[in-house]
Amino acid sequence: MDEIERKYDDFYRKRNPEHVYPVEFVVRAFLGNYPRHRSDTKSYLGKRVLDLGFGDGRNMPLLRNLGMEVFGVEISQEICDLTKNRMKGLGIEVDLKVGRNRDIPYSDDCFDAVLACHSCYYIDLETRFDHNLREIARVLPDSAPITIGTDHVVFRTFYLLRRAEGRVEGPASLDAIVRGGQAQVLFSEDDLGGALARGASGMWEQPVVPGGELQREHAIRLAVNIAMYVLCSNYKDDQVHAPFLMRRRALTSP
Repeated sequence: MDEIERKYDDFYRKRNPEHVYPVEFVVRAFLGNYPRHRSDTKSYLGKRVLDLGFGDGRNMPLLRNLGMEVFGVEISQEICDLTKNRMKGLGIEVDLKVGRNRDIPYSDDCFDAVLACHSCYYIDLETRFDHNLREIARVLPDSAPITIGTDHVVFRTFYLLRRAEGRVEGPASLDAIVRGGQAQVLFSEDDLGGALARGASGMWEQPVVPGGELQREHAIRLAVNIAMYVLCSNYKDDQVHAPFLMRRRALTSP
């Protein structure tokens, strides 16, 4: 058992509440009705949901009350046992296993949904956040990442880019989880976030290698393209606007 497991075991052992209540934004996600998010409670019946990093299990009663089969992953057996006993006292059947964000102990395409409330961003040593996302994608149907090259619209939503770039030199392409023809999750092996990170002083936090500041500029342009893709999807696929915008900014295309 490592130090992190011991600390969490101690935290949940001391906490160990009899009653638990769901997180507000989880309630909103599953029951809310908004212009671009309409909840249909009937659609949850019989679905399998994984509560990844469930803690004291506070969201599990909500998930079960919606008619879903509830599964969970936590970092230690003690936390699993505490929460399973708590759910048993509430009359809720759950299947809980020990695992990590990067190592989910369930088979491929096992779940209809994954809830990772305040948990998916915890990263083990020698791993990256995208390792967590790829593992989450593995247990969901139709979520295997595919490679997208420079013919994809994300490389030309604003700037015309020849390749993906970031803090370090990696593949020229990106990987993406694509659903309904849209790239919903993008993966970069180039550490795009590292190239964009600034410290409290406003200075760049990380050196960019091997291409220096020109490589950083290309990474910034990729980030702009991704933001444009999120906001506008692929309606600017023809790129008729880009030459005018580039001339106006007096910048040369990379």
